[in-house]
Amino acid sequence: MEERHLLADNSCMRAWRGRHGERGATAVEVALLVTLVAFVALGAVKFMGKSSKGKFDEAGTTIDSASGGSGLPPVVGGGGGGGGGGGGTGGTPTTIALPSTTSPPVGVTTTTAPPVGATTTSTVFVPPTTTIPPTTTTTAPPPVVASSAFSSAWAYPTSTTWYSTADLDVIDASGMPVDGAAVTVTVRAQRIRWNGSVRWDTSTVQGTVGPGGSFRVETGPWKRSGSNRITQVIYEVSDVTVPDDGSWDGNAASVSFDAP
Repeated sequence: MEERHLLADNSCMRAWRGRHGERGATAVEVALLVTLVAFVALGAVKFMGKSSKGKFDEAGTTIDSASGGSGLPPVVGGGGGGGGGGGGTGGTPTTIALPSTTSPPVGVTTTTAPPVGATTTSTVFVPPTTTIPPTTTTTAPPPVVASSAFSSAWAYPTSTTWYSTADLDVIDASGMPVDGAAVTVTVRAQRIRWNGSVRWDTSTVQGTVGPGGSFRVETGPWKRSGSNRITQVIYEVSDVTVPDDGSWDGNAASVSFDAP
């Protein structure tokens, strides 16, 4: 019984195959082939991804090692490519030495020359200067040393008396008048008494030298006749005070008058 069913089933299969023929077989084969290609491609992509990741990791390790030793970034060269069967292994990394760009040590100053034809402008800071005005030194003139002298003297009478007058000049060493000098003149008068004896009367005259450097001394009236008459008068300089810390040379100039 079972054999009959199997024969019947086989007959049905042959009949179905006979109806659908080559078309069904071709569709299945194409589907299988596409599936196979997809699996192969997926496997190749995964393999290439893992292989590339390994190459990049290896290159990164090489770069880190090279940078840590010399400060130069290495150039990594690739290996052989993949073939139809999935590609070969990566090539050996190659390090190419580049010109040194190592920074100078701390504290070292480097100067880079400008390009040829370039114009450089340097700004020099000039600190402001303070001009000190010149000091004017005024030298005080030396103290004046004054001398005195009578330039003129005269006596003139009246009916019963007479007067004596003289001009006293005070000058410095160069002959210039010394204005403002204070002078003291001692006046001595010879008196004839009733009994014929002689007595000298003494007095002083003080004054200030004027702008012309002269001081006039005038005394009298003196009695001309009788007892106690004055027969002679003498002027003598006893002191000269010079302003601005000046001094007097001590020459006591004098002049004498006789009764007219």
